[in-house]
This record gives sequence, structure tokens and C-alpha cells, in this order.
Amino acid sequence: MKSRKRICYFGSYDLKEPHNTTFLTGLKAVGAEVVECRAATVEDRSQAQKYKSLFGVIRLLFTFIKNIFSLGFRLTRLKNLDAVIVGYPGFFDVPVAWIICKFKRVPVLFNVHISLYETLVVDRNYFPANSIVARTLKIYDRLLFFLSDTVIVDTASHGNYFSEIYGIKSAKFKKVYIGADSVYMPKTREENDLVNVLFYGSFIPLQGIEYIIKAAHLLQKDERLKFTIIGRGQTKSEMMHLAADLKVRNIEFIDWVTVDELVDHIAQADICLGGQFGLSVKADLVIGYKCFQMLACKKAVVVSSSKGNLELLEHGKTAWMCKAGDEHSLAEVIRTLGINSELRQTLADASWQVYNENCSPEVIGSELVKLIGS
Repeated sequence: MKSRKRICYFGSYDLKEPHNTTFLTGLKAVGAEVVECRAATVEDRSQAQKYKSLFGVIRLLFTFIKNIFSLGFRLTRLKNLDAVIVGYPGFFDVPVAWIICKFKRVPVLFNVHISLYETLVVDRNYFPANSIVARTLKIYDRLLFFLSDTVIVDTASHGNYFSEIYGIKSAKFKKVYIGADSVYMPKTREENDLVNVLFYGSFIPLQGIEYIIKAAHLLQKDERLKFTIIGRGQTKSEMMHLAADLKVRNIEFIDWVTVDELVDHIAQADICLGGQFGLSVKADLVIGYKCFQMLACKKAVVVSSSKGNLELLEHGKTAWMCKAGDEHSLAEVIRTLGINSELRQTLADASWQVYNENCSPEVIGSELVKLIGS
């Protein structure tokens, strides 16, 4: 009887997204044979500007169609598969995988992470909920979930939400934590008298960066506290204006850094803000990438007391929690940790333990193999 699983990781997935790279690493860590079948329509989404012209759109469409046929052909040639996992973002890859896997009698697992309707309509408000576009996105999401044998979600809360809004049985949604890439690991902090508070992100609304800025403003009289916010994105301009209006002097804004530089910034931080601090529906359901990365780096982490965070973390033991959407609560937490280095070290030790017990590559790989079945 074959014991080693042979799995195809399939689609136009992004290798810069942690929930693809950690899944691939995890499967290999537990001895699974992983066959990557990948053709990215856009290799680097940061270069999306060049696709805004008519010629660019036509070229993008041509690449997409070519890749769909290429992926389908390659998948048909693979033999002795135990499962196909469609990587993120696989919104256009699931139908192709489903058609071929029906003939192969192989299960399709969809690493969804987010849904189109949830992200574009509920979270970022790009389209009104009653618009034709919103209704179309919701129908299409439901189709993708229907075609998938298993939908892999980042938290059980997220899976329950999908089950409710799409009317699909909750048993189809299975939780596997995202974890962090191997570059995120404990490093030595350089000694100094400051208490460094770090946040980084893409400035999307659910991160609630406005509450971090307001909390920093409330703590401005404590000269030991230094805030660093790294990143750029949707609300960056708005957040910079807020900081200017409040005359905040204790925040250093850094536009962007490399991954190696980011790990160094985490290493020098005393308090890491893992989020999500916004009040959106999604903010209550997920655990941020950065939170996993900070745990992996053995840091004292501050998160909101959201449903998602509470699945993994416990207030006062493995993280320190504040109310979402409340700068006063966040400021009080930072003040408490800022004056107590022993508490920070205790949290850091506990965060490292909870990460290794729940989010290591071996744990992630084992959970994925369990989903495929014996």
C-alpha cells in the first residue's frame, strides 16, 4: 500500500504569498511528493501598471488563455496523483482542475485564503453589495466552493463565515494555519534604551493603521517609545495625513524594505503589532501574515481580541490583546508592555512555543496530508 502522498500543487499561484510557500514547504517536510504545475499570468503584481493600456490588457488576456490550456494539458499528463491543491489566487484555476480531476477521480482542494465577494465588496467596498458586480462575484465564489472537494481556510471562523454567506455546509471548509517562511526566525536584538514598537503592512482598511497612529499620539510623552510603520498601499496617503494632522512625532514611516531587512526590523523590535486592528468583518476572522511571522521570530506580539486570533492565541499568555478599533485600548497595552521587559520576554518565549506547536512546516504539512485522507 502506497504511504507517500503524491500531490499536484496547481494553478497560477503566487510564490510571494506565504500561504503557498508554507504549504509547499510543509508538504515536503512531511515527505509528500509535490509536483508543481504552475503558470503565473502576472509574475509580479507590483508591475500591474504596464497592463493598463489596451495593448497591455490584450497581452494579459492572451497570456491567461494560453496558461489555462497549458496548465490543463500538463495536469492531464500527471499520473498516480492522490490530490490536487489549487494554490492562491486560484479563482480561475479551480474549474480547470475540477474538469480534469473528475476524469482522474482525484480530489480538488482549494487554498482559498480569501473570496472575491468578501474582499472586493465586504472588506474593501469597491462595489455596492446590491450591485450586479457584487452579485456576480458571490455566485462565482459559490461555484468555486461547490466544485472543490475541500476548501482550505486560514481560521475556523473564516470557514464558518464562508459557510454562512454562501450557503455551503461547514464540513467542506477545513482550517490549516498559514505559518511563516523559514527566513522568519529569532535573531539577536541590539541593546539600546528605546522600546521599539513595530508594525508593517499593505495599508488595507482591515489592518486599522489609524488606530496605531492615534495610539502613538496618545503615548507621545513617553520618549522611550519609538514606533516604526513599514509599508505602502491603499490608505497610505490618508494615514500620512492623519499623522500630520495629529502632529505625531514618535513614528518613523518607511515605504518598503526587502524581506531580509524586514526580519532585521522585527529582530530590533521590543513590541510587535500583529493586528488586525480594524473593525471590518474580515478583520475579526483572520490572523494576519505578520502575526505568524512575528511569532516565528520569538517576539512579544499585540493583537486584537478577534475571533480569528483567539483560535490560536491567549491573552496574557501567548500574546497581549486589545479591543479592535480602539486606540485607547491599544495605547494601554503598549504602555503596559513598554514598562515591563520581563513580561515582554515571557510573551516572546510563549509565542515561540505556540508557533512551533501549531504553525511549523511539519504541522502544516501533516494537516494538509490529513485532509487528503489515507
